[in-house]
Amino acid sequence: MESKLYIYAAIVLVLSPVVISAKWGYSGKMGPAGWADQFKKCAGKKQSPIDIRAEETMYNPDLKDFAIWYDPPMPNSNFTVKNNGHTLQVDLEGDFYVSNGGLRHLYKAAQFHFHWGGKAQHGSEHLMEGKASPLEMHLVTYNSDTYESIGLAAPQPDGLAVLGTMFEISKEDNPVYASIIKAIQYIRDPHKKLRIRLPEDSVSIRNILPLDISRYFRYQGSLTTPHCHESVTWTVFQQKQTISEAQLKQFRTLLQTGHHHHGAAEERVITVEQARQVIAAEPSRHRRAAGWRHAHLSQRQRDVMVELGIKGNHKEEQVYLEEADLALREQQMFAEMGMFADQPAADPSPVDKPEVKEHHKEAEEPKMDVAVERQVIIDNYRPVQPLHDRVVYRSFKLGETPVGTARSDQQRVSYTTLDEEDPVCAAPGAWASALLLLASLLVAVLLVL
Repeated sequence: MESKLYIYAAIVLVLSPVVISAKWGYSGKMGPAGWADQFKKCAGKKQSPIDIRAEETMYNPDLKDFAIWYDPPMPNSNFTVKNNGHTLQVDLEGDFYVSNGGLRHLYKAAQFHFHWGGKAQHGSEHLMEGKASPLEMHLVTYNSDTYESIGLAAPQPDGLAVLGTMFEISKEDNPVYASIIKAIQYIRDPHKKLRIRLPEDSVSIRNILPLDISRYFRYQGSLTTPHCHESVTWTVFQQKQTISEAQLKQFRTLLQTGHHHHGAAEERVITVEQARQVIAAEPSRHRRAAGWRHAHLSQRQRDVMVELGIKGNHKEEQVYLEEADLALREQQMFAEMGMFADQPAADPSPVDKPEVKEHHKEAEEPKMDVAVERQVIIDNYRPVQPLHDRVVYRSFKLGETPVGTARSDQQRVSYTTLDEEDPVCAAPGAWASALLLLASLLVAVLLVL
């Protein structure tokens, strides 16, 4: 019994940021710059993320292709989506494994999550040649050969292996992530503690990764959130996945964990269809007040709605207004208590009780932009850390040029090489040149005869 409790506690501490949400975040005094004050490992010499520069990496021929299974998933396997207050996380239930790829053990996949920015110019944790991507996904796995759970594996030097995928903006939606993004509307508020079980066969571990997973970088690092355990064998794929701007905007509508608990909600795992019924049955608190305030929105506030992708969606607009009002009240309370001195001061004027004059009501326009931006999850990434004396390896030669990596052709990727080393797969033009040379020699011999 004690061992089970220990395992459970370890899992909670390592993988549930909500538990310690009051101690760390991504901005202000609780931001990455202050993590090491409470979590000493965050000041270590093998921290992540890093800036990966290909010319400064070393080729390692032992970094072979990965084996990923079971895909499609085995029966009774599940993907459940949740908002943990810091990111969107998809928990895996069932047998999902990663091996080979230079890994010394069999690693079981536990979850994957995302990091994104408020703008397309930033958002990823790792940088490539000094440049960020708008989104980065981490598939977190643990050494199942040695450890019984991810909680036990996380603090150990050989405990974890994380596969990092960078994203680039595409014109079209990426159907691979359609079911995950569809679930966002039901998990925006982390306090509701809803977990959405995705439909069977709607997610594939292999498909969420780039088409070409043979070209990657490898280094030893850490978790990128507290407690910053230096236990991660990192893989960062060179090829990027894609996501549309409309899909990315959905990530930016998720709300942070706040301090306005109205009683502890019990965590529920439900399907998308059940989530629709729950949302439809919820009372529309403050609906009249929210509708009244909607008529008094400033252009800036309307622009925020457009940026969040909820303009015209009355239900989402209402949620926005309610959360904005709640956030502003919270900010005012903190300002009165002298907290968050580094944040702009809240407007002390009330926004929920309009000033009453002789025969009509007139209210000051709510100034909630700063509060709203503090409530929405954006820029949930840790800045790059010093490399120190670590070496970053790559699985490919710098002279190799990928051929046929378009996601639409779904064929095995082959490469040509520009250096003197043997090519991985000969270019089609090489055969044509050889045949032409042979024909020329035959013609020359016939002329001599």
